[in-house]
Amino acid sequence: DYVRPQLIGRDALDIEAIWQMLWRQERSIGIGVIGAVDVALWDIAGKVAGLPIHRLLGTARHSVPVYMSSWVHEHPEDYAAEAAHYAAQGFTGYKLHPPTQWKNHDGRTIPLEEDIKSVTLVREAVGPDMKLMSDSPFVYTYEEALRFGKVLEDLDYYWYEDPLPSDDTYGYERLRRHLSIPILATEMTDGGPYTYPQWLRTGATDYLRGDVGYKGGITALMKIARAAEVFGVSFEQHDAGVATSNLAQAHVAMALPNTQFYEVLTQQ
Repeated sequence: DYVRPQLIGRDALDIEAIWQMLWRQERSIGIGVIGAVDVALWDIAGKVAGLPIHRLLGTARHSVPVYMSSWVHEHPEDYAAEAAHYAAQGFTGYKLHPPTQWKNHDGRTIPLEEDIKSVTLVREAVGPDMKLMSDSPFVYTYEEALRFGKVLEDLDYYWYEDPLPSDDTYGYERLRRHLSIPILATEMTDGGPYTYPQWLRTGATDYLRGDVGYKGGITALMKIARAAEVFGVSFEQHDAGVATSNLAQAHVAMALPNTQFYEVLTQQ
C-alpha cells in the first residue's frame, strides 16, 4: 500500500534512482523491502537486456567455490558426521554454527567447551585440507571470544565469524589485535552499506559480510563490495535464506573479484 504507488509509472531501469528514493525512507519501510524491490528491478533489467544479471554488473568469473554451512546441532558429534559427509561429496569448505548459538534461541546454558569440542571433532573428521569456518553469532563475551579464537587458530580454521555483538567495533578491534585468524564481521550491522566505513577505517574486521535481504539488495551489495575491493578486503555473502535471493547473490558473486566463497545453508 505504501511502496507500490511510488513505483507505478517509474522507469524500472532507473535502478539507482529508485534505490536512493527508497533508502531515504528506510526507517519507515524497512531494509528488507528495499532489497526485495531492488532484486526485482535487476531481474527486469536482465530480461530487458536478454542477459544474466552478472553480465550487467560486470562479469569477473564464471564459477565460485561453495562451502556448506551447518545448522545448529545438539551434539558436537553431529557436526563431525555432517562435515565428513560433505567432504566425501567433494565440497572443500564447511562452516559450523556451534551449540552455544542456542543461547540466542531459548536461554539454554551451553558451555564454551561444547563449541571447542565441536570444532575439534570436525577437524579430526575431515583432515587438514578442508577449509573450515566457525560462526557463533553474537553469543560470546570478549574473553570467551578470545579463548575460542585461539582454539580455532590451533586447528587451522579459515575464518572466525561474528563472535561479538554486531555493534561492538571496539571489541572486534581488540580481538583482531590478539588473533591471527581472519575475523569476518558486519553480517547484521544496521545502516545498509553506510556503516561499513568505520569497520574499514578502524580495522575491526578482516572481511566484510552481507546479503540482499539485510543490506538492501543487489545495488547495496555492489556498493559494499566495491568499497571492500579498494581497501583490499574480501566481501563474503551470507546465505540469504530464500531461493530467489540466493540466486540474486550468485550473480553478484560472479561479478566480484574479491568474493572467496558462496555459502549454502544445509537443511536442518
